Order: sequence, then structure tokens, then C-alpha cells
Amino acid sequence: MQISYANVLQCDVLVIGGGATALVAALEARRKVDDVVIVCKSKVGRSGNTIVSAAQFAVSDPDSPDSIEQHFQDTLLGGQGINDEALVQLLASQVGHRVRDLEGYGVPFVRVEGELRRQLAPGHSSPRCISVHAGDHPQATQGLSITLPLLKQVVSRGVRLIERIPVIQLLVEEGQVCGAIGLDVKGQQAVVLQAKAVVLACGGGGRIFALTDNTLDVSGDSYTLALEAGATLRDIEFVQFYPACMTSPLKTIIPTRLFAQGAVLRNKAGERFMLRYDPDRAEMATRDVMSRAIFLEMQRTGEQGVYLDCTQVPPDVIEQQYPTLVRALQKRGLDLQKDYLTISPAVHFIMGGVKIDSRCQSTVPGLYAAGEAAGGLHGANRISSNALSETIVFGAIAGQQAASYAKGTKGSTPFVTDMGLVVHPRKGDISLREVKETLRRIMWEGVSIVRSEESLQEASLKVRGCRLALGKCSVNTFAHVVELLQIQRMCITAEAIVASALLRTESRGAHYREDCPSSDERWFGSLHVVTAAGQLEVDFVAKDTERTC
Repeated sequence: MQISYANVLQCDVLVIGGGATALVAALEARRKVDDVVIVCKSKVGRSGNTIVSAAQFAVSDPDSPDSIEQHFQDTLLGGQGINDEALVQLLASQVGHRVRDLEGYGVPFVRVEGELRRQLAPGHSSPRCISVHAGDHPQATQGLSITLPLLKQVVSRGVRLIERIPVIQLLVEEGQVCGAIGLDVKGQQAVVLQAKAVVLACGGGGRIFALTDNTLDVSGDSYTLALEAGATLRDIEFVQFYPACMTSPLKTIIPTRLFAQGAVLRNKAGERFMLRYDPDRAEMATRDVMSRAIFLEMQRTGEQGVYLDCTQVPPDVIEQQYPTLVRALQKRGLDLQKDYLTISPAVHFIMGGVKIDSRCQSTVPGLYAAGEAAGGLHGANRISSNALSETIVFGAIAGQQAASYAKGTKGSTPFVTDMGLVVHPRKGDISLREVKETLRRIMWEGVSIVRSEESLQEASLKVRGCRLALGKCSVNTFAHVVELLQIQRMCITAEAIVASALLRTESRGAHYREDCPSSDERWFGSLHVVTAAGQLEVDFVAKDTERTC
């Protein structure tokens, strides 16, 4: 099967993704250059994790006891100090300005008597979490209240949208990125996208795990595309598990700010068990601590979840602050004020990602990354509501810097052979879907909340087995080729996570090794992942030094 190339499409800045990070990056790039393109493997504005988020931003209030410095310190504390402090400073100092930009774009924030309503959430020392008004959007996709206004602005400013085209490769000539190759599923051909600068804004990799609250299209593309282009990843072993995911009778995430308003966790005996795992903070513990406590409690009791008890949350708080959740539960016969909800942890966020500097520049000239695609900001654990703050701060920086780079370079013409992609049709013993689901199960069972050398070694062997198994799968349609390449990228990202988790022989933040349950200052730094001769290489870099070991 020969896959031909369509005509080459040219632009100044190519943004890969479809959520808030990509939209903000495109808007900022468009201020400086004329030709900006967003390419997305789904629908722009309706893909990625923004749409399934709780639509909350962490923003310090300078007119209160809170401060930019305190937001900075809380973020460092949550990340156990291995964060890139320059990135943390940018987040804390710029997010307020970026929220005002969002309001100018039509994103409706919740205000009380004209002031942004600020709430306390786990990991924060002051009430600084603000919410977007969900409007008529359902609980499961309330983040559309962010992306759809941004999408309207993007379209009105002449940004070109190329949808339903997954990017399979970044193009690099003379050491700099010069575009990408995508696959047009409908037209059944490859598309060359030539660009002077590229922004990776296609999110994290939650779908590599069997249990996740991520959308279907968040499968590690950012990380593998960057690695294969020669960029460096960092902190990829740190995978965050959201502690309060509800799967039945409603699939949704429960806002953790409820814990600051009186909600508690209970086991099947009715015991408030968080007091045993973190006596000082209890339900106000960070997500890594709470997820691990729930996981261990489930193991101890043999239950499939624990109970969220909101009976002590004031009725007016529930009515005024959670109307969308209340309505969604009522449709299924549940009362948030009276009924216990069954919840359990699920993969939520990848703290690591592409190594960037304060300009969102990767280690490859012309390649920028932002949002969950990038690493360094959150360190070993992300605190509540910093994810969406990250999207708007660093999406803007990435768009600005990519546009500046594009204006200062002539760019390179990508070399693409006229022969096109060639895939030999074959029959196999197993399906691509079977391999993908096996990979996801392996990662959940061996590389999730509680890890060990034994579980990681076993996972490493099995992930390699999945890559080999792809050679035995049936591939005889264009759709099969797209799926095959997707699973290959998932396997590479999985290998990077496993290799990093194996090397870090300590517990820190979201990375918990039951065979090394304490933090070790010898690991105070980051693991960097690169590819060399087609193989992954992982090295430790101590924080604030150039020393590697």
C-alpha cells in the first residue's frame, strides 16, 4: 500500500493540538505573523483535556493576604522543589494578566458582586482558584466554556484550521524544525505542513493507562514527536492520579475544592481514613498523597472505590457553586447533599514532558512546547488548578516566541521523497486494538500509583512485547496504518515513563516506589530522556548544577 503525499501546505507558525493551549498559542502567534495554522487529529476546540476539565484556574489575588510569591511557594512545595523555578515564577506572575485576556475573548468567569469568586483547594495556602461559568454545557464537557470562545476568536483572526489529521512526524532539516507530516484519514493521503516554527500543544498521555479521565485523543503524541525530532524530555516518570473520579452511574471528575468546604472521604466501615494517612492535612492533602491513600485503602478493603461524603458541605455552597454537578447527579437519582458517591483514582496528568526554557523553546531550534506537552513547571506533583493556568500562560509565550522565531528565519524546505509512505498490507494473528488495550492494562497494573522495581521491570518487558506484537497485527487499510502509528507512539512514551521510573530509586511526589518509600536527596533533580540510535537514553541532572550522573 503506497500512501501518496498531498500538496505541501506552507505557513509561518504551525500549532499542533486543539485545546486551550493550542488556541491561545495561535492567537498570540497571529499578533506577529500573518499565516498561522492549527492542525488537530480531532476537532479544534472540541478535543484534548481542556473540555473535560473542571474549568478552574489558580490565580493569586494581590488585594488579599495571598500573593504571587505565595503562589510560587505553594507550587514549589507541591512539586517537592524539583520544579524549574523560572517557569514557576512566570506562571505565578503572568496568570492574572492572561485571565483578563480570556475575559476579553469572551470566556465567562464566575463573579460575585463584580469580583472573581476565589476558592480554596488542596495544595494552596489561600483561596485563589477561580472558575469559568459552565452555562449550558454539561458537567462532562464544561471546559467547552473556555475553548469555544477561544475558537471563535481564532477563526475571526484568520487562523487556518486543519482538522482530523494526526501528525505522525516532525520534519527537521539542518538541525531545525521545518514542519510536520500528517495523515489525512478522509483523503487517505499524507500531508506535508511546512512551517518556520512549530508549537507542540497536543497535551499529555493519559490514554496510555487503562484507567484515566483523559479524552480519547490524549495519547502521548507530544512526547514521541519531540523525542524523534531530537528534543529532550524531563520528569516523565511523574504521573498524576486524580483522586476523585466517579465512573458510575456518571463518569466525571469531582472538584477537589469540595474538601475545603467540608467534604470527607470514608471507607466501607464509615471511617474517615485520610486521618490515618495524613493526620495534619487529611482531605486537604495534595493529590499524590490522597490518591495513594485511596489506592491503599481499596487494596486493604478489597473494594472498587471509597466514598465521598458531602453531607457537611453547606447546602447553599452546593446549590450556588456546583449547579451543573447537582443537575447531572439528580438525573441519575443521586443527591450530592445526602448520598455518598463512590470514587477512585485515575490517571489525570503527566507532570513531565518536553524540556523547555522560559521562552518555551525546546532543545531543537524552531520547536516550542506548552501546556501538558511541556515539563518542568510542576516538578514531582501538580497542585490543583495550575494546569489551566499553565495553558494560558505558556500557550501565550509559546505562540509569541514561535512567531518571533519565524520572523527571524528564512526556514528550511523539508525533504520528502516522491515515493511517499509505503506500508505492506499483511494479515496477522491479533488486532491492533488488542495490543493497545494490553499496553494500557500493563501500564495501569505495573506503573501506576504504587510501583516497585519488580513491577517496573515486568512492565518494561511487556511494553517491548507490545511493540514486537505490532509486527504481527493485521494492517490492510489506511485506517489501520493510522492506528498502527498511533500505538507505536504510545509504546515509545510508555517506555520513556517506565525507564525513568525504574532509574529513580526513591519516592517523590506522584512517583511512589514501595521498595524505596522515602525521598533521597541524591535524586533532587530531573531525569532527562533522549533518543540515540533509535534507543532511549535516560540521565539524571541534579537541580541547579550541570552535574550529571
